[in-house]
Amino acid sequence: IPADGLIYVAGNVTRLEGELDGRVTIASNGHIYITGSLVYVDDEGDTAYLNGDDPDQPYEPNPDYDGASVLGVIARDDIRYREDVPTNFELNGSFLAKEGRIGITGISLDSNGEASLSGWGEYIKNSIRRLGGVISNERPVATYIDEDYMVQAGFLRGVSIYDRKLQFRPPVGFPGRRRPKKLSTVSKEVVR
Repeated sequence: IPADGLIYVAGNVTRLEGELDGRVTIASNGHIYITGSLVYVDDEGDTAYLNGDDPDQPYEPNPDYDGASVLGVIARDDIRYREDVPTNFELNGSFLAKEGRIGITGISLDSNGEASLSGWGEYIKNSIRRLGGVISNERPVATYIDEDYMVQAGFLRGVSIYDRKLQFRPPVGFPGRRRPKKLSTVSKEVVR
């Protein structure tokens, strides 16, 4: 992790997954594709939350976790969960799509913000569990439900929990409680 905590990519980030023990922001002047779970761990390998990959168990803070990991992901365009993410998907971090949206690949939005399937076919995942935050220019979409209320693409279940560390120690380039900024200013600082 660089000393300033910022990794900048001029183009697209085509693969993002893994464990994080530290503080970092990954910024892209294009799209970012999340291909697997992103999970906070401490020096001993303890995860920040329990049961991230088991939706039948409660998603709750891990009392053994003693880390302070924070991940920021900033894209000028979309941040997409690829169709090959795990069926039980965990996502720790704060995500910002400046001009696009955050959501699963294969779902499109029209000019009115209405969702539709867009050529990838049907693929259904069991669960998404998020610890962090989502900031998106367009409506974030992680599940497509048809007119019969059946999931056609995306996640059957989900849990989202705001990470309170984001208020006082946000990732590089993100607004926090002690340093209020306008979104356009934040994006200029990180996405060049």
